[in-house]
Amino acid sequence: MQTRQSNPLLSRSWLPIWILVVALILIYRLPFLMNAAEVNSDFAFLALQAKRMWAGEWFWHLWGSSYQGVVEPLAIGALFKVFGDSPVVLMMEPLLGLIALITISLALFRRYLDPVTCFFLCLFYIFVPEDVLTINLYPFRQWSITVMFLSVLILERNAQAPRKGSLFFAGCLIAFAHYLDFYAIQFLAATFVYAALCLVEDRRKLSNYKPALPFLYGFGSGGILLLLVRMSLAQKAPLTFSLKTLFSAKHYEVFYSAFVHIMGLNWNLIPGTRERLAWGILLTLTGLVLFAGFFYGLYLCWRDKTLPEGLRRIGIFGGLSIFTSILATAGSPVAVDMWSSRYMTPIYWGAPFLLAPVAWKIGRLRFAAVFSWFSLTVGAIIWVCYPPVQRHFGKRVAALEDFLTANNIHHALSDYWVAYQLTYLFDEDPIVVSRNPEQERYHKYREAVDADPDRAEIFFSEKPEHVQAFLDRLRAEGVSFQVKDVEGFTVVWGHKLPNSYFWLRK
Repeated sequence: MQTRQSNPLLSRSWLPIWILVVALILIYRLPFLMNAAEVNSDFAFLALQAKRMWAGEWFWHLWGSSYQGVVEPLAIGALFKVFGDSPVVLMMEPLLGLIALITISLALFRRYLDPVTCFFLCLFYIFVPEDVLTINLYPFRQWSITVMFLSVLILERNAQAPRKGSLFFAGCLIAFAHYLDFYAIQFLAATFVYAALCLVEDRRKLSNYKPALPFLYGFGSGGILLLLVRMSLAQKAPLTFSLKTLFSAKHYEVFYSAFVHIMGLNWNLIPGTRERLAWGILLTLTGLVLFAGFFYGLYLCWRDKTLPEGLRRIGIFGGLSIFTSILATAGSPVAVDMWSSRYMTPIYWGAPFLLAPVAWKIGRLRFAAVFSWFSLTVGAIIWVCYPPVQRHFGKRVAALEDFLTANNIHHALSDYWVAYQLTYLFDEDPIVVSRNPEQERYHKYREAVDADPDRAEIFFSEKPEHVQAFLDRLRAEGVSFQVKDVEGFTVVWGHKLPNSYFWLRK
């Protein structure tokens, strides 16, 4: 089968497919975009850092991190300058990264597959579970993945006639992706194997790897710069893997719960017993079919002599990305609960690549009939499980801000997951930080809050008994305070209030 290299991506046959994919991506994520104010602290702080950096402060890494670079806050700040400062604009930054990744993937697939087949492959990018949506909609991980895929595209375009400058740039991009976020390391092995498949015909002799040297030089040059930046910090990147963890029965339970979650199999989230059972059975069956497709894709890459070499490379890249992700999560002590499923999102990034040989082999209609159901089912469940579209969280936060301002409260303590969220939505007045100093991301916020004797405590996601215990302790100690419920938030304020995090632990 001949490649389709002469068919430009923005031609009449390809542009409608690209537009359709992008439109479906936005429509599927619409409920989350409509509730953008609910961005939690893990992502809201990037907007705060963006504003600080555009005001003249400089940092080499994200606040509180040693393995994530500051390119994203700079990009977010630029978007704020153009489109205004809002949670929706904050979500635009990773969404643009996803659209760029899809464009890159289509540029790869179109060399061997027709537009309609490529559309069906892209369903795995469109309809995804919660963990992948988090990467799509909240900075900081999406662009590191996109940059890795861009390196793969450059390698593919140098497969027939290697150009030293392009290969050097591709190597630099890999190092840059790891500066953006060390999450990119999950694609590192697959990318190096892809480079070898593109650039080296006879891989049995070391001397034949000479065409790959510019690529390695680029990676080495970028890697040295990355290492120098890392060494400037006391903290190190959390890169851990343990064979003891890999073969631990206790860790297997953690891995299993995370794997079930990333595959969208948390049936207990679905309302209604009958509906839960029906969706659960459908997801299980379609999930088994999907993994059967993964193994069939690997078989084709290994045994099918008629498979175009480019598709073989693409399939191997997808398979290695998926395998590395699963193995790394299974052997990582960092994976501690169901939410560690976020480390296995490469299953969805690699799925279109590994299934591309399958689509080529069985044809687009059979492929769509067999493999589209999993993505469509996951997508349907996300919409079924999502709460009412308008939860008016932004209005509740506005009411809280008005109350705090009316009572001359400019600093407060709260749970980490809402602290930076509120600080961002309040536009840094009031400033809210986590009760636990170990969760602090920006020391100037902490210093300002600690210096204010009239700071407040804001309770939102805490258990009612925790709030009541704090109030009872204040009364028992004779501390003067006031308390008020504001749109679901409980505000406690007074002069020299103790930090409930330390007080209740005594």
